Amino acid sequence: MITAEAVTADPLALQESAGGARDRTIVVTKGSLILALLGLAVFAYLQHDRGMWHFGLAAACVVVPLALAASRVWRARRGQVEFGLLRHPLRRELRPHLVQALNIWLYCVLLGGVLAAGGLQSSRILFALNAAQFDVVRATFAAGLIVLAGLALIPRRRVYAATNVVVALLSGFLVFQLLPLADSPADPVVLDSPLTGEWFVFNSGRSGLINGHAPNEGNAIDFMRLGANGRTHTGGAGASLADYAGFGSPLLAPADGRIVGVTDDQVDTPPGTNGDHANNLVLDIGGGRYVSMAHLKHGSMTVRVGDLVRRGQPLATVGNSGHTNEPHLHLQVQDSAASSNAERTYPMVFRNVHITPGGAWPWRDSRELRSGDLVRALVQ
Repeated sequence: MITAEAVTADPLALQESAGGARDRTIVVTKGSLILALLGLAVFAYLQHDRGMWHFGLAAACVVVPLALAASRVWRARRGQVEFGLLRHPLRRELRPHLVQALNIWLYCVLLGGVLAAGGLQSSRILFALNAAQFDVVRATFAAGLIVLAGLALIPRRRVYAATNVVVALLSGFLVFQLLPLADSPADPVVLDSPLTGEWFVFNSGRSGLINGHAPNEGNAIDFMRLGANGRTHTGGAGASLADYAGFGSPLLAPADGRIVGVTDDQVDTPPGTNGDHANNLVLDIGGGRYVSMAHLKHGSMTVRVGDLVRRGQPLATVGNSGHTNEPHLHLQVQDSAASSNAERTYPMVFRNVHITPGGAWPWRDSRELRSGDLVRALVQ
């Protein structure tokens, strides 16, 4: 569908509106309408992958600035670029262009907020990037935003209303997604770290831009272990489970409670594949709250249903069972003892841990985890 729209939009985008519209600064053309709808369709497609918004960021911060830069060079040679905004930004006849520039700058600032909040962090795991490589990627995206903001100062001579409406709508969406990240969680459950050593937070945060979990698991956290090479494994494309730093790591009780659910009959799947069901433990911590820990290693359980456990007690080890591409721990506090598909999850904060933030903004509770963070349990 997207390809078909692009093929249709390309020739239309080259057409100018007929009649008196040629003499107006603000116009609506068939080409700009179709391109705007195409942009919305692409955005909706990329947004479908919750928490994997690096594709959307790549389109917004790299592809679009490069395409616009090439277009500006081509149109400048044809005299179709407005340079007056650089010299006289407050001139009356340039006000539509100034409003357009402000619209684009707001969009760029909000995209920068997504980058700062950890919107790119999932790419570090998905593309097996070490810290230095990831810094290059992040710098490239930031540079793309600067280019995009700069291009707003040398716009086309005509202001296309449809495009500006789409940019404003996208800005509204980003505000809606970023606001929860800037607020402290309400009535969070306090836990100790369920893992020893330092772990990378792959999925966490109260926004679909950085947390890939389904809405009913919106407060869940995925932990992955990074090795000495800064990646989760050392075996290349054909890495085995034994090559993953987190596979077989001990799982500890994050709170006092009673074991109310144990699943340990699922074989660990090879990396890059997915199983139907995960080995997991469910811990009743009282007050109608249950801690669910999933993707555990087959045969590693050391507790049974009915056992009372204490904080820090070994329970099992991290595995790769169920719907998972590589070894990690899925942790959530939920409203029932169900092994899966709980209706609601609750926010969590952690004590006795050191958190190295992966993002710089927005501010948050110092004990709350977000995608890209490194969390290390403190020695008691």
